[in-house]
Amino acid sequence: MKLAGYIWSLLSPFLLACLPVLLLLQRVRGEILPEETFASVVAVELFAVVCVLVALAIFRSVHKAAVAASACIAFTFAYRVWQVCLGLYLPINKVPYLGLASVAAFFAFQALIIYALLNGTWRFAGRDIKMDFKRMCYALTAVSLLLVAGNWMQIYLFEGQQEKLAERFKTAMAKPFSGVKLDARAGRPDIYYIILDGYASPLTMFELWNYKDDRLAKYLYSKGFYIASSAASNYDRTEYSLASSLNMQYLNPLVQPGDAPPPFAFMRLVQDSQVLALLRGAGYKFIQLSSGAFGTDTIPEADKIVRVNYVNHFFRALAYLTPWSEIEAYCPVLSTCIAQIRLSPGTELDQLTSPATAPKFVLIHTDLPHAPYLFDENGKQLPLPPGLIPDWQPPERYFGQWKFCQSQLITWIDRILKATDGRAIIIVQSDHGPGIRLKPGEINNWYNERMRIFNAYYLPGHTVGLYPSITPVNSFRVVFNDYFKAGLPMLKDISYCPHDPQDSFDWQDVTALLKFPPTSSQPQSSFSPVTQDPPTQPEQQK
Repeated sequence: MKLAGYIWSLLSPFLLACLPVLLLLQRVRGEILPEETFASVVAVELFAVVCVLVALAIFRSVHKAAVAASACIAFTFAYRVWQVCLGLYLPINKVPYLGLASVAAFFAFQALIIYALLNGTWRFAGRDIKMDFKRMCYALTAVSLLLVAGNWMQIYLFEGQQEKLAERFKTAMAKPFSGVKLDARAGRPDIYYIILDGYASPLTMFELWNYKDDRLAKYLYSKGFYIASSAASNYDRTEYSLASSLNMQYLNPLVQPGDAPPPFAFMRLVQDSQVLALLRGAGYKFIQLSSGAFGTDTIPEADKIVRVNYVNHFFRALAYLTPWSEIEAYCPVLSTCIAQIRLSPGTELDQLTSPATAPKFVLIHTDLPHAPYLFDENGKQLPLPPGLIPDWQPPERYFGQWKFCQSQLITWIDRILKATDGRAIIIVQSDHGPGIRLKPGEINNWYNERMRIFNAYYLPGHTVGLYPSITPVNSFRVVFNDYFKAGLPMLKDISYCPHDPQDSFDWQDVTALLKFPPTSSQPQSSFSPVTQDPPTQPEQQK
């Protein structure tokens, strides 16, 4: 009975540790998949273990330790509230060492409160009031349990609805391919799909910002790649762009007028796509490189997930609610972990190219070009900017990281070509352009910045199917037709972008507003693919 009482008392810090995760997930639910919170739950529970052990060593009392650990956890995740109350939040990143001073004052205040709380006796109205820590523990555990259960139930019900919606979406995406089967008798080459998140089209860099660097294009041409000179994305955001390209269809029929479902269901379309279904039917294994977000952090359907650490976008956001947001500038653990993830296509390439898993479909989605900027043009690691929202400013930082991304990509592709003896299919594609928006008043500039992309193909032994204006929705249709005789019709190439970035489903057809040079100016690849649009393109599937 006594042991049960101790266990009940010690539950409170562990329940309270889960609460910040649930509250943050409540705030961003629909944008984060439940499996992306696993690392954060493990981290906060380990923090709770440390708090309890330290408190036990200090107070030599289970009940006092439970109260102290619970108070420490509550204080730690209320750090942003502390900053706001003291008026330190805004200037804290501009005044040297003000952040560390805030952290020191915070811990001193916390220690003082905990000491006063655990002193055991309070004097009130001339009377001594003795604290009953056992009852306090029981009350804390009961309240914590109710808070955790209440928030968990809301999230559970919400995500249950989203999973049903995702299943409905997947069923709709599967219908056009119900009778399609890949003919693999001619061979099953490895397929590498490399998505560069937020990577600007070289045309955008030059036209909008007079910034030119075409070494990547020259390298790819020398290796036999075909680069679509009039390349554009089908959608302006990662979840929609990848869901469209990996399902080889447009998403518009899934969304009813006035309906704005969160990205949750679309990220499930990325994870369980028609491209994957068709390749699995042909005997392919699915290898995924963890990206840290947007449905490609952890894909349950993958045969193998390659990752370097567990610091994803959600983990970083949670850490920034704590005093670590100020410590990071002097001890850059988070920035180092995020930098490792962005460089992982190169550091983990031996696993990604291993012949032991052939034939394989390798999905590499990298944030390397994306804000926040962690590298200069020479690859020197930069400090992680403060705040939770990855700001695309300043442009100079983007340009430097964009150049570094080119040099890294050249190295990655060179290694893939050597590891596969040049026999693998390689698609290198931006999911969308950047969001710098230097001229916000000129909406056409925004469309061109956001929708024009880099789009390159290495299709060894095949010379037909590609054309300058091909969009990602048709990428795998070309591959499956040319290599596996799938007989898939080509869709009309359309770019959808909202006028207001805050209204994600205000999809406007902006295809005619995108500017491109004449296609005749594009150099030829060694495979000599077609260099003009097909004479006719069937209309988008209904």
